[in-house]
Amino acid sequence: MLNILFVGLGLIGGSMVKRLLDVSGYNVGGADINARVMTDAITKGYIKTDVIEQNADVIVMCLYPAASIEWLKNNMDKLPKGVLVTDCLGVKRQMYDFCAKNGIKYVGMHPMAGRECKGYENSLADLFVGANFILVEGEYDAEADERAKNVDIVCKLANDLGAGNIIKASCAKHDKMIGYTSQLEHVIASCVVHSKFFDEHKAYEGNSFEDFTRISRGINPIMWSELFCENKQALCKVLDEHIQILGDMRDMIFNEDVEGIYLQLEECNEKWRALK
Repeated sequence: MLNILFVGLGLIGGSMVKRLLDVSGYNVGGADINARVMTDAITKGYIKTDVIEQNADVIVMCLYPAASIEWLKNNMDKLPKGVLVTDCLGVKRQMYDFCAKNGIKYVGMHPMAGRECKGYENSLADLFVGANFILVEGEYDAEADERAKNVDIVCKLANDLGAGNIIKASCAKHDKMIGYTSQLEHVIASCVVHSKFFDEHKAYEGNSFEDFTRISRGINPIMWSELFCENKQALCKVLDEHIQILGDMRDMIFNEDVEGIYLQLEECNEKWRALK
């Protein structure tokens, strides 16, 4: 039986403990500053009170990035020797470096799933079913077989949470690609809503507008502003590229370069066809 402690029972942590309720092999504990959340999670059997930081085999950090590191700093003297730390953070560099510096065994985990709302009250047991999970192995002293075992533990956890596909990536690769596949989209969606045209869009919008702006509804400004800034190097490179692409498209439209526009749009089709 694996003692596993989830720190932060918001949308992500709450969904995870709910999912594991009927999964064998885990003794699940939780920590949250909200007493109401803790009472509900205990009463409904999602977490047990006998799993705490002092006896955890695995700790899953589900707070915002800075708060996750702060919690570890404040509880370092309570953590059992050899505890494995994983996390659900959208950017891995800071946690990766902190764990490496402090000799903490770390295998990061990033479930590519979420909702346009936050908090324990919006958590769902099936939130991660079919989602991509990205694992990032940290730097720490251990034999190869122990390192492989730790990766297997986090991989099994991802599977038990409902992962549809699991890949492994370096810390740098993870943060670079998340800048492109997640953060860029949130930046663009928020910019569309920030436009002066937004106040006049009612009755003019269709499915494309709804799909494009969905993730901006109920966006968590505290979390996303922190994630954007923590991943500023990778994200700004992605933004610079897309500013150039938008500029090129704008110039082709202004110059009525129908052939150039056609070729760029057809290239989109070719790239999607190549993925099939």
